[in-house]
Amino acid sequence: MIIAHGTIMGLCFGLLFPFGGIVIRFLSSFLPKAVKVHYMIQLLAFALVLIAGGLGVYLSDGLQLSTFRIPPFSPRSFSRILLRSVNWFSFSFWGD
Repeated sequence: MIIAHGTIMGLCFGLLFPFGGIVIRFLSSFLPKAVKVHYMIQLLAFALVLIAGGLGVYLSDGLQLSTFRIPPFSPRSFSRILLRSVNWFSFSFWGD
């Protein structure tokens, strides 16, 4: 599962996020719906990052990673990050 976590994160941050930027920047004159393609690539990469982050939290469960009472990467903090991200997506997409 550590391999899956690293592979998914590497795929997202090494290929998908940059490819989404390349699509919107350089291919917008060739693709008629470049913004939609960019949005879908970025959304896919974000979903995969959330999945890989969940794997990382699952793998670190029970490990003493810090001296805090509530570790910064606990399932509770991961759910806060998820809720903030969903809130940001809802306001950025339907906020017009």
